[in-house]
Amino acid sequence: MDGWVKLHRKSIDSRVFARLELWKLWCLCLVLANHRDKWTEEERVLSPVLVKRGQFITGQFALHKAYYPKRRKSDKSSRTVWRWLRELEKWENLTITTTARFSIVTVCNYGIYQDISEQRETSPHDDNVQPDDRKVSNECSIPDTSCDQRDTAASSDRATTYIDPHDDNVQPDVQQESKKCPTGVQKVSTNKKKKKEEEKKKRDASASRAPSGLLSWCEWWNSLHRDGLVGSTVNATKPSQGVQAGWRRVGHSKELREMLADRIRLREAIEACYCGHEGWFRLEKLLGAKNQAGEYIVRVLLDGGYRREDREIQKAPSLLDQIDTLGKRGQK
Repeated sequence: MDGWVKLHRKSIDSRVFARLELWKLWCLCLVLANHRDKWTEEERVLSPVLVKRGQFITGQFALHKAYYPKRRKSDKSSRTVWRWLRELEKWENLTITTTARFSIVTVCNYGIYQDISEQRETSPHDDNVQPDDRKVSNECSIPDTSCDQRDTAASSDRATTYIDPHDDNVQPDVQQESKKCPTGVQKVSTNKKKKKEEEKKKRDASASRAPSGLLSWCEWWNSLHRDGLVGSTVNATKPSQGVQAGWRRVGHSKELREMLADRIRLREAIEACYCGHEGWFRLEKLLGAKNQAGEYIVRVLLDGGYRREDREIQKAPSLLDQIDTLGKRGQK
């Protein structure tokens, strides 16, 4: 592994630097992150995976091996190292996207901190300056910012001079240079705006997608409708807010999850009930809704309530009603 990454001196003021184990893990993440987009082939994965700039693929055991290249008895467990990584995610230094085979770690604002080069006033004829440093000094550069994303607000305190390209008092060369060289504040604000837009798109996409468990319930309910057991259907791709609220109730209640675990028994109870085609009997009612007595509808259904026999008994006329009916017929 070759190359280098940038670290700002203000990093010593961050809370990550205050904890040695987190600082080592943070530096490891910066070193492992890709400096450009790259397609990577992983074991037990059929198609290549696109790892973007500022990301790297890892796992609990792979990260532990990279953190401790030489195994010792005093090393912490892989679960502990992964818990440290979760702390960095909690502090918004990075994000973790977990799949069934691997996890993709994304360093937050990697492009902001690694793209900005420090402006140095050096002479092109100075022998102590490397060729790359001469090139950087001749180009228009942007002041560097901190590696900790919480320090980006401090960049707004820097003095910034804005040049109007239509101002006649400004020389043409200066106008052209001002267009090519935005200030650090301008670039940080632009990247913040883009980041907010991306987060908004992710929130909208996650809101439109339902959890996989809920999708299976929607498909099961639609199968009941195809079999003629229920009269309503649900949108499997985008369930209604009532269905999603019912699914949240199921997630918060262990009792509901136990009652809904046996779908075969639940199907038999629906077959025996009379309310399948009534307007109130919908999927959201089955997912944790209660009746007027404060009982779970699914509990009453599984205990034998809402059966057709009970309703026929309720509707059957009593003996007195039959006598009254016969008396009225005799009078006629």
